[in-house]
Amino acid sequence: MTPAEATLALLADDEQQPRNELRQSELWQRVLKGDMARPGLRTFAGLWWTTLAGTAAFATSSLVANVDQEDGRAIFREILRSLESEDKDPERLWRCFAEELGCCSDELDAALDKPLLGVAEFLHSLRRFGHDSAHEAAGVAHMLDSQLPRLYDDAAGALQRHYGQPREALAYFLLEASRGEARRRFATHLVQRYCDSPRKGYEARRAAREVAFAWRTMCDEMLDQIERAA
Repeated sequence: MTPAEATLALLADDEQQPRNELRQSELWQRVLKGDMARPGLRTFAGLWWTTLAGTAAFATSSLVANVDQEDGRAIFREILRSLESEDKDPERLWRCFAEELGCCSDELDAALDKPLLGVAEFLHSLRRFGHDSAHEAAGVAHMLDSQLPRLYDDAAGALQRHYGQPREALAYFLLEASRGEARRRFATHLVQRYCDSPRKGYEARRAAREVAFAWRTMCDEMLDQIERAA
């Protein structure tokens, strides 16, 4: 087994540990189980908006800092595709979801000026590992792209089933879910390409675990804000 193959196996094992499972945060569990009141869901939509809009957009693209030219081009091609039409723009699609729940446009714009500390720390961790090394960025990409598409796919079903959200309002979730297989393949390629020693594999796994911790911290802070607003 090569160092990269060992790293892939260990990353997959890490991602099944409860502390590293993104869906296991109490925030997302409430969404998935339908345990969040509609006003809380509205607050959630406004808070989560700050993780993917404005300066938060494409935070994971920082990994282009250390990858080779062809991989960098692949990353930028995906970004450009997402901006080709409004139907693929993550910011616009989440805004539509939030507005369906009652968030006004001015409220969403104002939220970007004062993101929660947990949001800022999560985004900082994504960018930091992207800028630090290609192998750490690969570990983070593998962790996110192995889990987020499934999470968003399940969330789309839960939002329809428990909250009566119309399918057109769930376009963000459905689009992210549909991109899952391609993103998992690319993340696997990154690990195979850049985690070519045991040391790099260890550092890739450590980076993924740190981002998972930042995710949980962010989700816990959001849930606290939602409960305070109730």
